[in-house]
Amino acid sequence: MKYLITLGSFSYLNLSVLFSYHVIWITFILVLVLMFSLMTYYKRKIRIIEQKNSELQLQMQQRAMELENKELQLSKVNSLQSSLLKDLWESKRHLKQINDNKDKFFSIVSHDLKSPFNSLIGFSDMIYEDFDNLSMQEIKEYTGLIHKSVRNVYNLLENLLEWSRIQTGRMEFFPLKIEINSLIEEIFSTLRGNALRKNISLSNQIGKNIFVFADKNMIRSVLHNLISNAIKFTAPSGEVMLLAAETERMIEISVSDSGIGINKDEISKLFRIDVNFSKNGTANEKGTGLGLILCKELVEKNGGRISVESEYGKGSTFVFTLPKYYDLHLQADCEIAKDEQISPKA
Repeated sequence: MKYLITLGSFSYLNLSVLFSYHVIWITFILVLVLMFSLMTYYKRKIRIIEQKNSELQLQMQQRAMELENKELQLSKVNSLQSSLLKDLWESKRHLKQINDNKDKFFSIVSHDLKSPFNSLIGFSDMIYEDFDNLSMQEIKEYTGLIHKSVRNVYNLLENLLEWSRIQTGRMEFFPLKIEINSLIEEIFSTLRGNALRKNISLSNQIGKNIFVFADKNMIRSVLHNLISNAIKFTAPSGEVMLLAAETERMIEISVSDSGIGINKDEISKLFRIDVNFSKNGTANEKGTGLGLILCKELVEKNGGRISVESEYGKGSTFVFTLPKYYDLHLQADCEIAKDEQISPKA
């Protein structure tokens, strides 16, 4: 009996231990299952978050690209607007220049061209109507005035024609090698009569073998206008002198006179088409102001610049530059040699 009880206690103890062991394993398994479920849940959450982050990054990239495209389009619009404004300003400036040219042209035609013809008609009428009553001295005096008016009209028309050809782009441009000394002597021969009538000496201090690369007809017109103006605004017994200086690539030509000079306020009006400015010479010679405008355009067309230095009562010096022939010739040779080195030989 005692043995059975002991055996029963032993069985109960074994059952109790066995039950505790199963509980521990079940608990452990449940903990593992719970941990696995939590890990799975968190991994899924992380994948969802990563997916959302990827979507957000993609949206941000797309948005950034859209903004970049909009900025590019805005930049193009701004650039186009700026270009249009520039073109508009240039067109406005060009239209103003055309309008100024038109006003200047009509001013010259209506006033400066009309006045000499009035003189011609007046003096010719006097000779025609009173020819039998006029002395030879009076006839000579009137014909001299008529000749002077005709010369003024011719010079004015010549400048007008050259200026109109420049404005309409019909003036031919043929630059070539020019010796300045010989061209000046040629112009002196045509203007020497004007200088002798006022006892003005013409001095050419430019040496021989000084060459420029320019259009000969244009430079002849520039020199003719500047020398003619110097004679016009120089008092009797004065002097007109021409000098030349060389820089690295340019020849600087100066036309100086011992004339009446120009006020500082008047200097700012020279070379401007939008300002109607002209003065009479020391012998009351008429002027239009067109000659200097023409000189500026012709000099700039040949790659040079023109300026003036003057002191009232002491004379003026007009200086303009032209490209030196040697440098341009050498540069052309260098460019040809360079092209021959680059181009494959046939």
